[in-house]
Amino acid sequence: MGRRFTPFLTGYPEPRGYFLKLKDRLQTQGVFFGGHLLLDGDWFGNRVVIIYKDWETKKILLWRFGGGEFKENIACDINFLTASGYPLKGVTSDWGGGIVSAVNCLNIPDLPHQRCLVHVQFFAERLITKHPETEAGQELLKIIYHLNSIKYPSEEFTWTAWLNRWAKRHEQTLLEKSYGEAGRWWYTHGNLRRVYYSLIHTLDHLFLYLKYPPLPKDTNCVEGFFGQLDSKMGRHRGQTEGRRESFIAWYFYLREFPETGVQEVQKTHT
Repeated sequence: MGRRFTPFLTGYPEPRGYFLKLKDRLQTQGVFFGGHLLLDGDWFGNRVVIIYKDWETKKILLWRFGGGEFKENIACDINFLTASGYPLKGVTSDWGGGIVSAVNCLNIPDLPHQRCLVHVQFFAERLITKHPETEAGQELLKIIYHLNSIKYPSEEFTWTAWLNRWAKRHEQTLLEKSYGEAGRWWYTHGNLRRVYYSLIHTLDHLFLYLKYPPLPKDTNCVEGFFGQLDSKMGRHRGQTEGRRESFIAWYFYLREFPETGVQEVQKTHT
């Protein structure tokens, strides 16, 4: 990485201090957060970095490193943001279990939580593949691919009716069982069932962007950012876990405060 950057890798800036500094700077410029929060995580090795990003300003508000997306940590971060003046109006996430639990436990009535529609597609492709062998799988994937193109409530109604017709047509496929020894049985098309019931159980969270604009319907801008970060991290795969975390944190920090010099590093280290 070069000696010039080495002092940055011995520690990293405290995320909450970064947020307060960012908020103060934006307010002096007459810029204010919109309140629609994008929440997503990206794994590097055995660690995950969770990013909190404001949709309107496209600013990263906070980040957290950890061994997983844990409810308590995420709820703590969101509570810090709101207590520090972030005007939370809605959340869009990849629907990870820890994120969903954290948002559910917030003391914010009627907070809309949009499930990322792109991650719905990724989830389906992972379980039933991009080229399902069964007719039911092919049809369901077609329905899911259409999901991201819905712009009006009337289209939401049509899409939901389409999904319900699919379920009735392939009811026997969803119920089909396979049998093993000692009376053991399982659903023959278990992955297909998981995809279908994932849609049914989150139906109330698929179209919130239509009711609460400008709530985003996906976390694409976070995914794109992760792609850039992964590309830069790929050049430094030999670094220790701690140094990689420092690299990521300083990457976030210096994007907003590029004027930061080495002489300031010790003041911002954790």
